[in-house]
Amino acid sequence: MQMQNPDLASTASFSYYPVLFLVATIFTGITICISSRKPAQIAGDCSPIEAIRFIEGSKKYHKSENALQSMATRNMFRDKTKAVLVISSFVVSITIFLIVNSVIHENDSKSILNQIYSYDIEFVNETIPEDVSHTITGDDVRKLIKLDGVKNVRTVYSTYIDVPYQENVFGAFYKELYQSRYSPGDYEKDISMYKKGEDQYGFFDSKMIGIDDTELEILLKNTDEKIKLEKFHTGQIALTGEFLTLHAEEAVGKEVSFSLRDSKKTKNIKIVGIVPDPSYFASGYTPVIIVSDEYFKRIVADPIIELVRVEYDTAFDITTEKAVKNIFADSKNVSVNSKLNRYHDMLGNEKQIRILGYAFVSIILSLVIGIPGSWFVFQSMNTYQMKYSIPIISNLILFAGITVICFIVPVIIFRFLNKGSIMEKLRDDLD
Repeated sequence: MQMQNPDLASTASFSYYPVLFLVATIFTGITICISSRKPAQIAGDCSPIEAIRFIEGSKKYHKSENALQSMATRNMFRDKTKAVLVISSFVVSITIFLIVNSVIHENDSKSILNQIYSYDIEFVNETIPEDVSHTITGDDVRKLIKLDGVKNVRTVYSTYIDVPYQENVFGAFYKELYQSRYSPGDYEKDISMYKKGEDQYGFFDSKMIGIDDTELEILLKNTDEKIKLEKFHTGQIALTGEFLTLHAEEAVGKEVSFSLRDSKKTKNIKIVGIVPDPSYFASGYTPVIIVSDEYFKRIVADPIIELVRVEYDTAFDITTEKAVKNIFADSKNVSVNSKLNRYHDMLGNEKQIRILGYAFVSIILSLVIGIPGSWFVFQSMNTYQMKYSIPIISNLILFAGITVICFIVPVIIFRFLNKGSIMEKLRDDLD
Protein backbone atom coordinates (compact mmCIF):
# COMPACT_ATOMS: atom_id res chain seq x y z
CA MET A 1 0.00 0.00 0.00
CA GLN A 2 1.32 3.41 -0.92
CA MET A 3 0.68 6.57 1.05
CA GLN A 4 1.09 9.97 -0.50
CA ASN A 5 2.57 12.89 1.39
CA PRO A 6 0.25 15.88 0.72
CA ASP A 7 2.56 18.66 1.96
CA LEU A 8 3.28 21.35 -0.62
CA ALA A 9 5.84 24.15 -0.51
CA SER A 10 4.57 27.56 -1.53
CA THR A 11 5.50 30.61 -3.50
CA ALA A 12 3.27 33.58 -4.23
CA SER A 13 2.61 35.44 -7.42
CA PHE A 14 -0.38 37.18 -8.88
CA SER A 15 -1.90 37.64 -12.33
CA TYR A 16 -3.26 40.86 -13.76
CA TYR A 17 -5.31 41.53 -16.88
CA PRO A 18 -4.40 44.93 -18.42
CA VAL A 19 -7.10 44.59 -21.11
CA LEU A 20 -9.84 44.78 -18.45
CA PHE A 21 -8.39 48.01 -17.07
CA LEU A 22 -8.16 49.45 -20.61
CA VAL A 23 -11.78 48.55 -21.41
CA ALA A 24 -12.94 49.97 -18.06
CA THR A 25 -11.01 53.20 -18.71
CA ILE A 26 -12.48 53.64 -22.20
CA PHE A 27 -16.01 52.89 -20.96
CA THR A 28 -15.61 55.37 -18.10
CA GLY A 29 -14.30 58.04 -20.48
CA ILE A 30 -17.23 57.61 -22.89
CA THR A 31 -19.72 57.69 -20.01
CA ILE A 32 -18.23 60.89 -18.59
CA CYS A 33 -18.19 62.56 -22.02
CA ILE A 34 -21.84 61.75 -22.70
CA SER A 35 -23.03 62.71 -19.22
CA SER A 36 -21.03 65.95 -19.16
CA ARG A 37 -22.10 67.29 -22.55
CA LYS A 38 -25.51 68.69 -21.57
CA PRO A 39 -24.40 70.25 -18.24
CA ALA A 40 -21.47 71.82 -20.04
CA GLN A 41 -23.78 73.41 -22.62
CA ILE A 42 -26.03 74.78 -19.86
CA ALA A 43 -23.03 76.12 -17.94
CA GLY A 44 -21.72 77.74 -21.15
CA ASP A 45 -24.92 79.71 -21.61
CA CYS A 46 -24.80 80.99 -18.03
CA SER A 47 -23.07 84.22 -17.06
CA PRO A 48 -19.86 83.49 -15.09
CA ILE A 49 -20.78 86.03 -12.44
CA GLU A 50 -24.21 84.52 -11.93
CA ALA A 51 -22.78 81.01 -11.86
CA ILE A 52 -20.34 81.95 -9.10
CA ARG A 53 -22.74 83.89 -6.89
CA PHE A 54 -26.14 82.28 -7.47
CA ILE A 55 -27.58 79.78 -4.99
CA GLU A 56 -30.81 78.04 -6.02
CA GLY A 57 -33.81 78.98 -3.87
CA SER A 58 -32.17 82.13 -2.55
CA LYS A 59 -31.88 85.70 -3.78
CA LYS A 60 -28.70 86.28 -1.79
CA TYR A 61 -25.33 86.60 -3.46
CA HIS A 62 -22.07 85.71 -1.76
CA LYS A 63 -18.49 86.65 -2.37
CA SER A 64 -15.83 83.99 -2.14
CA GLU A 65 -12.09 84.04 -2.35
CA ASN A 66 -12.08 80.64 -4.14
CA ALA A 67 -14.98 81.08 -6.53
CA LEU A 68 -14.52 77.80 -8.43
CA GLN A 69 -14.41 75.63 -5.31
CA SER A 70 -17.30 77.51 -3.75
CA MET A 71 -19.42 77.08 -6.85
CA ALA A 72 -18.71 73.35 -7.03
CA THR A 73 -19.52 72.82 -3.34
CA ARG A 74 -22.79 74.77 -3.45
CA ASN A 75 -24.01 73.03 -6.59
CA MET A 76 -23.00 69.63 -5.31
CA PHE A 77 -24.97 69.86 -2.05
CA ARG A 78 -27.76 72.29 -2.93
CA ASP A 79 -30.13 69.28 -3.26
CA LYS A 80 -29.15 67.25 -0.19
CA THR A 81 -31.43 64.28 -0.96
CA LYS A 82 -30.02 63.93 -4.43
CA ALA A 83 -26.43 64.30 -3.15
CA VAL A 84 -26.90 61.57 -0.53
CA LEU A 85 -28.44 59.19 -3.09
CA VAL A 86 -25.71 59.77 -5.66
CA ILE A 87 -22.84 59.44 -3.18
CA SER A 88 -24.41 56.35 -1.58
CA SER A 89 -24.86 54.75 -4.97
CA PHE A 90 -21.20 55.32 -5.82
CA VAL A 91 -20.00 53.98 -2.45
CA VAL A 92 -22.14 50.84 -2.60
CA SER A 93 -21.29 50.18 -6.24
CA ILE A 94 -17.55 50.54 -5.78
CA THR A 95 -17.59 48.49 -2.55
CA ILE A 96 -19.47 45.61 -4.18
CA PHE A 97 -17.21 45.75 -7.22
CA LEU A 98 -14.08 45.54 -5.05
CA ILE A 99 -15.49 42.61 -3.05
CA VAL A 100 -16.54 40.59 -6.10
CA ASN A 101 -13.33 41.45 -7.95
CA SER A 102 -11.29 40.20 -4.97
CA VAL A 103 -13.24 36.93 -4.88
CA ILE A 104 -12.72 36.45 -8.61
CA HIS A 105 -9.01 37.23 -8.30
CA GLU A 106 -8.56 34.80 -5.41
CA ASN A 107 -10.08 32.08 -7.61
CA ASP A 108 -7.65 32.78 -10.44
CA SER A 109 -6.16 29.41 -11.39
CA LYS A 110 -2.61 30.63 -11.91
CA SER A 111 -2.53 32.53 -8.64
CA ILE A 112 -3.75 29.48 -6.72
CA LEU A 113 -1.28 27.09 -8.37
CA ASN A 114 1.66 29.46 -7.94
CA GLN A 115 0.72 29.69 -4.28
CA ILE A 116 0.68 25.93 -3.58
CA TYR A 117 3.31 24.67 -6.05
CA SER A 118 7.01 25.49 -5.76
CA TYR A 119 7.70 23.73 -9.07
CA ASP A 120 6.21 23.44 -12.56
CA ILE A 121 6.43 19.68 -12.99
CA GLU A 122 7.31 16.70 -10.80
CA PHE A 123 8.35 13.18 -11.83
CA VAL A 124 7.80 10.45 -9.22
CA ASN A 125 9.40 7.00 -9.00
CA GLU A 126 6.34 4.76 -8.61
CA THR A 127 8.40 1.67 -7.69
CA ILE A 128 8.68 3.03 -4.15
CA PRO A 129 8.14 1.46 -1.67
CA GLU A 130 7.52 -2.10 -2.98
CA ASP A 131 9.90 -2.98 -5.84
CA VAL A 132 12.40 -0.13 -5.62
CA SER A 133 14.37 0.46 -8.84
CA HIS A 134 16.17 3.23 -10.75
CA THR A 135 13.30 4.48 -12.90
CA ILE A 136 14.73 8.01 -12.61
CA THR A 137 18.47 8.13 -13.23
CA GLY A 138 21.28 10.64 -12.89
CA ASP A 139 21.41 10.88 -16.71
CA ASP A 140 17.77 11.95 -16.75
CA VAL A 141 18.54 14.70 -14.24
CA ARG A 142 21.51 15.95 -16.27
CA LYS A 143 19.36 16.10 -19.41
CA LEU A 144 16.78 18.17 -17.56
CA ILE A 145 19.41 20.63 -16.36
CA LYS A 146 20.67 21.21 -19.93
CA LEU A 147 17.23 22.06 -21.35
CA ASP A 148 16.46 25.66 -22.39
CA GLY A 149 13.77 27.24 -20.26
CA VAL A 150 14.59 25.21 -17.13
CA LYS A 151 15.41 27.36 -14.11
CA ASN A 152 16.37 24.61 -11.65
CA VAL A 153 16.09 20.86 -11.09
CA ARG A 154 15.67 19.51 -7.55
CA THR A 155 16.37 15.86 -6.81
CA VAL A 156 15.00 14.07 -3.76
CA TYR A 157 16.52 10.75 -2.66
CA SER A 158 15.00 8.41 -0.09
CA THR A 159 15.54 5.11 1.69
CA TYR A 160 13.73 3.36 4.52
CA ILE A 161 15.52 3.24 7.85
CA ASP A 162 15.06 1.69 11.28
CA VAL A 163 14.68 4.12 14.18
CA PRO A 164 14.67 2.34 17.56
CA TYR A 165 12.38 3.58 20.31
CA GLN A 166 13.91 6.67 21.98
CA GLU A 167 11.88 8.12 24.81
CA ASN A 168 13.79 11.42 24.86
CA VAL A 169 13.24 12.12 21.15
CA PHE A 170 9.80 11.00 19.94
CA GLY A 171 8.37 9.47 23.12
CA ALA A 172 6.00 12.36 23.90
CA PHE A 173 4.99 12.52 20.23
CA TYR A 174 3.94 8.86 20.13
CA LYS A 175 1.87 9.24 23.29
CA GLU A 176 0.09 12.34 21.95
CA LEU A 177 -0.42 10.62 18.59
CA TYR A 178 -2.25 7.68 20.17
CA GLN A 179 -4.47 10.06 22.11
CA SER A 180 -5.47 11.96 18.97
CA ARG A 181 -7.91 11.09 16.19
CA TYR A 182 -4.96 9.69 14.18
CA SER A 183 -4.45 6.88 16.71
CA PRO A 184 -3.35 3.67 14.93
CA GLY A 185 -4.43 1.34 17.74
CA ASP A 186 -3.51 0.24 21.27
CA TYR A 187 -0.71 2.44 22.60
CA GLU A 188 0.57 0.11 25.32
CA LYS A 189 0.61 -2.95 23.07
CA ASP A 190 2.15 -1.24 20.03
CA ILE A 191 4.84 0.62 21.99
CA SER A 192 5.73 -2.56 23.89
CA MET A 193 6.32 -4.41 20.61
CA TYR A 194 8.21 -1.41 19.19
CA LYS A 195 10.58 -1.35 22.17
CA LYS A 196 11.31 -5.06 21.64
CA GLY A 197 11.99 -4.50 17.94
CA GLU A 198 8.91 -6.52 16.94
CA ASP A 199 7.08 -3.90 14.88
CA GLN A 200 5.88 -6.46 12.32
CA TYR A 201 3.29 -4.13 10.75
CA GLY A 202 5.74 -1.30 10.14
CA PHE A 203 3.78 1.20 12.24
CA PHE A 204 7.01 2.94 13.29
CA ASP A 205 8.93 2.78 10.01
CA SER A 206 10.79 5.89 8.95
CA LYS A 207 12.65 7.29 5.97
CA MET A 208 15.87 9.16 5.42
CA ILE A 209 15.52 11.78 2.70
CA GLY A 210 18.40 13.38 0.83
CA ILE A 211 17.90 16.85 -0.66
CA ASP A 212 20.04 19.37 -2.56
CA ASP A 213 20.69 22.98 -1.56
CA THR A 214 17.92 24.38 -3.78
CA GLU A 215 15.29 22.15 -2.17
CA LEU A 216 16.68 23.03 1.26
CA GLU A 217 16.37 26.76 0.51
CA ILE A 218 12.73 26.34 -0.51
CA LEU A 219 11.91 24.26 2.58
CA LEU A 220 13.43 26.89 4.86
CA LYS A 221 11.86 29.82 2.99
CA ASN A 222 8.63 29.97 4.98
CA THR A 223 10.04 28.88 8.33
CA ASP A 224 12.17 30.50 11.01
CA GLU A 225 14.73 27.68 10.85
CA LYS A 226 18.37 28.60 10.28
CA ILE A 227 21.06 25.96 9.85
CA LYS A 228 24.79 25.80 9.15
CA LEU A 229 25.23 24.44 5.64
CA GLU A 230 28.67 22.96 6.28
CA LYS A 231 27.38 20.81 9.15
CA PHE A 232 24.32 19.86 7.11
CA HIS A 233 26.50 18.73 4.17
CA THR A 234 28.74 16.60 6.37
CA GLY A 235 25.83 14.90 8.16
CA GLN A 236 26.40 16.40 11.61
CA ILE A 237 22.92 17.90 11.66
CA ALA A 238 19.58 17.09 10.03
CA LEU A 239 15.98 18.26 9.80
CA THR A 240 12.78 16.36 10.42
CA GLY A 241 9.50 16.59 8.53
CA GLU A 242 6.28 18.14 9.77
CA PHE A 243 4.02 15.27 10.76
CA LEU A 244 0.63 15.15 12.48
CA THR A 245 1.01 16.16 16.16
CA LEU A 246 4.82 16.59 16.16
CA HIS A 247 6.01 19.70 18.06
CA ALA A 248 9.43 21.35 17.87
CA GLU A 249 10.26 20.72 21.55
CA GLU A 250 9.84 16.97 21.00
CA ALA A 251 12.66 16.73 18.45
CA VAL A 252 14.64 19.92 17.84
CA GLY A 253 18.02 20.02 19.57
CA LYS A 254 18.03 16.26 20.24
CA GLU A 255 20.11 13.45 18.77
CA VAL A 256 18.30 10.59 17.10
CA SER A 257 19.74 7.13 16.44
CA PHE A 258 18.99 5.20 13.26
CA SER A 259 20.33 2.43 11.05
CA LEU A 260 20.02 1.59 7.36
CA ARG A 261 17.99 -1.48 6.41
CA ASP A 262 21.03 -3.27 4.92
CA SER A 263 23.26 -2.43 7.89
CA LYS A 264 22.95 -2.89 11.61
CA LYS A 265 25.46 -0.14 12.34
CA THR A 266 23.79 2.63 14.36
CA LYS A 267 24.34 6.25 13.40
CA ASN A 268 23.49 9.39 15.39
CA ILE A 269 22.49 12.76 14.02
CA LYS A 270 21.22 15.96 15.64
CA ILE A 271 17.80 17.36 14.67
CA VAL A 272 17.94 21.16 14.34
CA GLY A 273 14.57 22.03 12.82
CA ILE A 274 11.19 20.99 11.46
CA VAL A 275 10.24 21.68 7.82
CA PRO A 276 7.58 20.40 5.37
CA ASP A 277 8.25 16.82 4.28
CA PRO A 278 9.71 17.04 0.71
CA SER A 279 9.06 13.37 -0.17
CA TYR A 280 6.06 12.01 -2.06
CA PHE A 281 5.47 8.71 -0.28
CA ALA A 282 4.91 8.54 3.46
CA SER A 283 6.40 5.92 5.78
CA GLY A 284 5.24 4.91 9.26
CA TYR A 285 4.46 6.98 12.33
CA THR A 286 8.08 7.91 13.03
CA PRO A 287 8.94 11.32 11.50
CA VAL A 288 11.38 11.32 8.58
CA ILE A 289 15.02 12.45 8.84
CA ILE A 290 16.08 14.95 6.18
CA VAL A 291 19.79 15.14 5.31
CA SER A 292 21.89 16.59 2.49
CA ASP A 293 22.13 14.58 -0.74
CA GLU A 294 25.91 14.70 -0.28
CA TYR A 295 25.70 12.85 3.06
CA PHE A 296 22.95 10.55 1.73
CA LYS A 297 25.12 9.35 -1.19
CA ARG A 298 28.05 8.80 1.13
CA ILE A 299 26.30 6.38 3.49
CA VAL A 300 23.76 4.73 1.13
CA ALA A 301 25.33 2.14 -1.18
CA ASP A 302 22.69 2.38 -3.92
CA PRO A 303 20.92 5.77 -3.68
CA ILE A 304 17.45 5.79 -5.26
CA ILE A 305 15.86 8.97 -6.63
CA GLU A 306 12.28 9.19 -5.33
CA LEU A 307 11.31 12.26 -7.32
CA VAL A 308 12.57 15.14 -9.42
CA ARG A 309 11.03 18.62 -9.36
CA VAL A 310 11.57 21.03 -12.24
CA GLU A 311 10.98 24.78 -12.18
CA TYR A 312 10.81 26.77 -15.43
CA ASP A 313 12.16 30.21 -16.22
CA THR A 314 8.58 31.13 -17.14
CA ALA A 315 5.77 29.41 -15.27
CA PHE A 316 3.22 27.47 -17.39
CA ASP A 317 5.62 27.43 -20.38
CA ILE A 318 4.13 24.92 -22.85
CA THR A 319 7.29 24.59 -24.97
CA THR A 320 9.50 23.79 -21.97
CA GLU A 321 6.84 21.42 -20.62
CA LYS A 322 6.89 19.34 -23.82
CA ALA A 323 10.69 19.19 -23.87
CA VAL A 324 10.82 18.09 -20.22
CA LYS A 325 8.15 15.41 -20.70
CA ASN A 326 9.99 13.99 -23.71
CA ILE A 327 12.89 12.93 -21.49
CA PHE A 328 10.61 10.52 -19.61
CA ALA A 329 8.41 9.62 -22.59
CA ASP A 330 9.64 5.99 -22.65
CA SER A 331 10.07 5.60 -18.89
CA LYS A 332 7.91 3.09 -17.08
CA ASN A 333 6.71 3.47 -13.51
CA VAL A 334 7.21 7.25 -13.56
CA SER A 335 4.19 9.41 -12.78
CA VAL A 336 3.88 13.10 -13.66
CA ASN A 337 2.42 15.91 -11.57
CA SER A 338 2.21 18.99 -13.77
CA LYS A 339 1.17 22.47 -12.70
CA LEU A 340 0.19 23.20 -16.30
CA ASN A 341 -2.13 20.17 -16.40
CA ARG A 342 -3.72 21.26 -13.14
CA TYR A 343 -4.19 24.73 -14.61
CA HIS A 344 -6.11 23.33 -17.59
CA ASP A 345 -8.28 21.29 -15.21
CA MET A 346 -9.06 24.34 -13.08
CA LEU A 347 -9.60 26.78 -15.93
CA GLY A 348 -13.23 25.81 -16.52
CA ASN A 349 -14.14 26.41 -12.86
CA GLU A 350 -12.29 29.73 -12.87
CA LYS A 351 -14.17 30.98 -15.94
CA GLN A 352 -17.53 30.00 -14.49
CA ILE A 353 -16.74 31.76 -11.20
CA ARG A 354 -15.71 34.86 -13.15
CA ILE A 355 -18.91 34.83 -15.25
CA LEU A 356 -21.06 34.41 -12.14
CA GLY A 357 -19.11 37.18 -10.44
CA TYR A 358 -19.72 39.57 -13.30
CA ALA A 359 -23.40 38.60 -13.32
CA PHE A 360 -23.62 39.30 -9.59
CA VAL A 361 -21.90 42.68 -10.00
CA SER A 362 -24.22 43.55 -12.89
CA ILE A 363 -27.33 42.69 -10.88
CA ILE A 364 -26.21 44.64 -7.80
CA LEU A 365 -25.11 47.66 -9.82
CA SER A 366 -28.42 47.57 -11.67
CA LEU A 367 -30.24 47.72 -8.34
CA VAL A 368 -27.99 50.40 -6.87
CA ILE A 369 -28.07 52.64 -9.92
CA GLY A 370 -31.40 51.59 -11.41
CA ILE A 371 -33.64 52.19 -8.38
CA PRO A 372 -32.57 55.84 -7.74
CA GLY A 373 -32.52 56.45 -11.50
CA SER A 374 -36.00 55.05 -12.03
CA TRP A 375 -37.26 57.13 -9.09
CA PHE A 376 -35.93 60.38 -10.58
CA VAL A 377 -37.34 59.56 -14.04
CA PHE A 378 -40.67 58.54 -12.51
CA GLN A 379 -40.94 61.78 -10.51
CA SER A 380 -40.11 63.91 -13.51
CA MET A 381 -42.82 62.24 -15.61
CA ASN A 382 -45.40 61.68 -12.84
CA THR A 383 -48.21 63.78 -14.32
CA TYR A 384 -50.99 62.00 -12.45
CA GLN A 385 -49.24 61.98 -9.02
CA MET A 386 -48.97 58.19 -8.88
CA LYS A 387 -47.11 56.41 -6.08
CA TYR A 388 -43.66 55.06 -6.97
CA SER A 389 -43.32 51.25 -6.85
CA ILE A 390 -40.90 48.60 -8.09
CA PRO A 391 -42.12 45.64 -10.21
CA ILE A 392 -40.48 43.07 -7.93
CA ILE A 393 -41.72 39.87 -9.60
CA SER A 394 -40.64 40.84 -13.13
CA ASN A 395 -37.25 42.00 -11.83
CA LEU A 396 -36.72 38.74 -9.93
CA ILE A 397 -37.56 36.77 -13.06
CA LEU A 398 -35.02 38.84 -15.01
CA PHE A 399 -32.26 38.37 -12.42
CA ALA A 400 -33.03 34.65 -12.12
CA GLY A 401 -32.77 34.37 -15.89
CA ILE A 402 -29.37 36.08 -15.88
CA THR A 403 -28.08 33.73 -13.16
CA VAL A 404 -29.40 30.60 -14.90
CA ILE A 405 -27.84 31.66 -18.20
CA CYS A 406 -24.47 32.18 -16.48
CA PHE A 407 -24.70 28.66 -15.06
CA ILE A 408 -25.93 26.86 -18.18
CA VAL A 409 -24.23 28.61 -21.11
CA PRO A 410 -20.60 27.82 -20.06
CA VAL A 411 -21.52 24.14 -19.63
CA ILE A 412 -23.22 23.98 -23.05
CA ILE A 413 -20.27 25.70 -24.74
CA PHE A 414 -17.81 23.39 -22.96
CA ARG A 415 -19.68 20.27 -24.10
CA PHE A 416 -19.98 21.62 -27.63
CA LEU A 417 -16.25 22.36 -27.90
CA ASN A 418 -15.03 19.24 -26.06
CA LYS A 419 -16.54 16.23 -27.82
CA GLY A 420 -13.67 13.78 -27.33
CA SER A 421 -13.82 10.84 -24.95
CA ILE A 422 -11.79 10.66 -21.73
CA MET A 423 -9.38 8.14 -23.31
CA GLU A 424 -8.77 10.45 -26.28
CA LYS A 425 -8.01 13.33 -23.91
CA LEU A 426 -5.55 11.17 -21.97
CA ARG A 427 -3.81 10.13 -25.21
CA ASP A 428 -3.60 13.76 -26.34
CA ASP A 429 -2.13 14.75 -22.96
CA LEU A 430 0.53 12.02 -23.16
CA ASP A 431 1.42 13.06 -26.72
